[in-house]
Amino acid sequence: MTKLKIISLNVNGLNNQIKCKKILLQLKQAKGDVLFLQETHLKKTEHEKLGKMTQGLIYSSSYGSKRRGVAIIIQPYIAFEEENYIADKEGRFILVVGKIDSITISLLNVYYPPEMGPEFMSEIIELLTTKCKGVIIMGGDLNLTLNPRLDSSNNKPHRADKASSILRGAISELGLVDIWRMLNSTKKEFTYYSGRFSTYNRLDYFFIKGKNS
Repeated sequence: MTKLKIISLNVNGLNNQIKCKKILLQLKQAKGDVLFLQETHLKKTEHEKLGKMTQGLIYSSSYGSKRRGVAIIIQPYIAFEEENYIADKEGRFILVVGKIDSITISLLNVYYPPEMGPEFMSEIIELLTTKCKGVIIMGGDLNLTLNPRLDSSNNKPHRADKASSILRGAISELGLVDIWRMLNSTKKEFTYYSGRFSTYNRLDYFFIKGKNS
């Protein structure tokens, strides 16, 4: 299968045209083949416009113009054959299954809202086990820390520790690989700063299962 460069980014709203164009330019310069966007805050029609702006193939889930929203954008030069997709009705995930170079691949982009309980993680694991196949790539903003010692500056369990525990169990049972942690086994690097708690955390992840994982 063609090597893919997949970029995940919580854009925190793309309603502002100037901000939207700036972010799309940055992503274009980063040369991502597949884009996982979270918190787009876009309605379905606006997601469709976003796809036209990128000239790519877009799959999305909306929740209104002020909250949530996720999208997967596959660049036009990637020969992707769609087989199926599932869009969450609450703007939290989008799953796309298809083929690239005759290899089956499942792309799952997740935004885990802070107010959601651990039952949502169980729903995500159910998707992984029943709807995904082939090479599985799950990424996004999960709003949790898998390993407080390495993924948080204060070394304390995150408030979403129950969801983390469910995910850790699934990683073991399903053979998922936290690809960044595999390449950086002891490194501390963070993706979010909480001013309220004066804490840095790694809340964004990519998990892979399948060929070369």
